[in-house]
Parts: sequence; C-alpha cells; structure tokens
Amino acid sequence: MAAIKAGRAQVGRTLGGEVSYTVNGRTYGAHPNGTLYPMQGDGIHVLRRGAFKALGVYNRFGDTPRAAQILDSMGIGMNERAQALGVWRAYQ
Repeated sequence: MAAIKAGRAQVGRTLGGEVSYTVNGRTYGAHPNGTLYPMQGDGIHVLRRGAFKALGVYNRFGDTPRAAQILDSMGIGMNERAQALGVWRAYQ
C-alpha cells in the first residue's frame, strides 16, 4: 500500500471498471470506497468460492478427518479441496 500511496504503481482498470494498481509484481483492485483487494501476482492465490471456504476449514482444523467431515457436509468438491490444500500446505 505504501508504494501505491507514493504513486509508484501503474494505474489501470479491472474488467468491472474499477481502478487497479500494479506494483512489485502484484495487481490490486480498488472498490469504489477505496478498499484494495488482491487480484493476481507473486504470492497471490486466486480461489473460487468453494476453495476459499475449504481453505477456511483447513486453516481451523488442518488436513484432518474432522475437516473432511465438515467439507462433506458443506458439499465442497474434491477439486476445490485439492486447490485449498495446496495453498494451505504452502504456508505450513
């Protein structure tokens, strides 16, 4: 954020028309209220909703039978689980 505030980012637009900033190998979108969100780049993992929910379960319960039970009850598919597990393991 410091680099963006200092004017060192390349300014663009998202597909939805919101302002975006690219700096240090990462692109951030900006909501109309000014809140930034990561879009792509080094260290950013783009997850769909199911994988993001699965990552939350893995963050709380780890790769355990309890996590699998919860994800089963949530209806989270194996592809989403695998994607979430890849991210979760990368930061353990």
